[in-house]
Amino acid sequence: MKAASKYLAWLFLFLFLSGCEQLEQKADTVRGFFRQPPVLPVIEVIQTSVPTGFCAVVSMADQLGHTIPGADVCNYNGLSLIHMENNHEYPLSLLPVPCDEIYILRLGMDEDMCMISSFFVSNDHLSGQQKIYHIGPVPVMLDDQHVRAIFVRNHVSVEDELNLELKLSRGEIDLAIERLKVPNPDDVSVAVEQDAWVIEVMPGNTWTDFSDDTFMVTGGEQDVSTISAPEGNAASVLQMAMIGLMIDPACLRNPVSGITVLREISVETGSDNRLEDLVLGTILYTFEKSCKGRIKVPVATGSFILSLGQEIEFNMMDN
Repeated sequence: MKAASKYLAWLFLFLFLSGCEQLEQKADTVRGFFRQPPVLPVIEVIQTSVPTGFCAVVSMADQLGHTIPGADVCNYNGLSLIHMENNHEYPLSLLPVPCDEIYILRLGMDEDMCMISSFFVSNDHLSGQQKIYHIGPVPVMLDDQHVRAIFVRNHVSVEDELNLELKLSRGEIDLAIERLKVPNPDDVSVAVEQDAWVIEVMPGNTWTDFSDDTFMVTGGEQDVSTISAPEGNAASVLQMAMIGLMIDPACLRNPVSGITVLREISVETGSDNRLEDLVLGTILYTFEKSCKGRIKVPVATGSFILSLGQEIEFNMMDN
């Protein structure tokens, strides 16, 4: 009898511990569903938008007849070619890549409009090789002393050779200018559907001192990606919109105002489907003038809900 009781006690203990282990595994799975919301997509847009805005201001200053300090300007295949050394701590310190030289091709359309293509060159003096961060073509417009430019992400590339070209048909030019003239969206859904980023630059009191320029980024995009592999498939949709994101020379760590909405849906399928393979959530980011390198989260749902009400590390100088 004692042996039977001892056996039942051990059996009960084994079942209890097994149940606890299963509960812990389920708890780990649930915890895996929750995660920190991504800030890198926001930083990447800023790091491309600000240099694009810089080149837009340089181009418009040249078109208006201003002499740009340290720049060489010449005619190149019927276009204006602006060459500069990168000695601008701001705003080019926000570039996501190393840069030694900048080349800007400008096609003047009329007195207050042009098309540009920008090349940020990194020189490896030991190997003699170059890396070129290319943004363009980008339409630029002067609007009430503000410079306005617009770019789409598929017009951004990294290349090994400097190929100074600005090949555009009349139809492509007209379409780009038409998009540039559309008023900035003030609705998140409209911004996402715009699938482009608008940069407005306030040159301050000078056209040739870029250290006091402020930049405002508005727009949105939707990235859809799929991966097929023998072990399983993956699909993700990332929607992002920015409204009035302001970058000020007084703060190089974070924007000083504006909002960003990010929505992510990501699913992985395979033989071992787990809850942590699913990302489903929406996040609202806001910025303030405190310049602490932080981003506030007043709204969060789904996978990001544990970040609700928090401040998350954010530094747009991180490359």
